Amino acid sequence: MKEKLKYLNWLIKEIMASFGGGIVTLALMSYLLGDGVAQFSPVFGLGKRGIPLEIVVQFLLLAVFSVIVKDVLLTDRWIKNMSVFLRKTLYFFVVILGVFIMSRLFKWFPADATRAWIFFGAFFAVAMVIMTILTRTKEISENNKLQEALEKYKKREKK
Repeated sequence: MKEKLKYLNWLIKEIMASFGGGIVTLALMSYLLGDGVAQFSPVFGLGKRGIPLEIVVQFLLLAVFSVIVKDVLLTDRWIKNMSVFLRKTLYFFVVILGVFIMSRLFKWFPADATRAWIFFGAFFAVAMVIMTILTRTKEISENNKLQEALEKYKKREKK
């Protein structure tokens, strides 16, 4: 039971971190792109005034999808024998495919709007970089805390 709660806590934290990174990036892009693209895409439908609620919910769904794919492909919980390179390659491929499917399903951009897809690709790349930096920073911080605790334990054992 304790392991299930620990896993659920991890899952929720990861979803919220992914969701937060995506929303912050989306908010910045909405502000920077402004009202000029509001009529072009529902993602930026409110222009500088904010993010439409249905887009926020769709991005939450995207965060859930992304974290589930991360859990399946980047941890040993489900797949035991796969190289790190293959895991990461599959992760990015599946997430990009999921984003593409969601963008078509929710009609984030017209299918024939090349410029919109280029901006969307740039947005996705920026969001992935931000999420990667946040996740890596958190991981480094946790590793440092664990290392300090291990050193304290070793010092106590020597006494």
